[in-house]
Amino acid sequence: MAAETPFDGAFSNFSGLNCVANIQAVALSLGKLVRPGGRVLICLSSRFCAWETLWFLSRMNVSKAFRRFTGRTIASMNGVSIPVWYPSIFSLQKAFSDWFHLRSFRAVGLFVPPSYVESFFRRHESFISLFENLDRALAGLPFLRCFGDHVLLDFERIQQ
Repeated sequence: MAAETPFDGAFSNFSGLNCVANIQAVALSLGKLVRPGGRVLICLSSRFCAWETLWFLSRMNVSKAFRRFTGRTIASMNGVSIPVWYPSIFSLQKAFSDWFHLRSFRAVGLFVPPSYVESFFRRHESFISLFENLDRALAGLPFLRCFGDHVLLDFERIQQ
């Protein structure tokens, strides 16, 4: 353990870790920085998003509909190519296992649609409240929690 006082926890949101090729290096660094019993919450884009697949298939865009399935894609932003990884829950659990125990994970955006579908739902706002309630009630269920736009993982630092 480092001489300085370790952190009580860490949080990563907005899929920043989807742009990291070596997630195990992140786990190692966090393992050195987070005290035993501390928590690490990670929210990243999931390997399979039901909304995304259905949305892009309905628009006959097969490549976008299945872009996450391989676990890696290239995003283009302002002419710059950015590699993006979609690790499985199992691979994340394995990468963090030397330092952390996976306490739980749940879908984020299981029923609530991704932002690129928002224009459609502005015309159908009554659905959003229903979808938010469904997310709260069902996003943690074992089968469904893998199908959201994102997944929120809750790791606890183990004793060494």
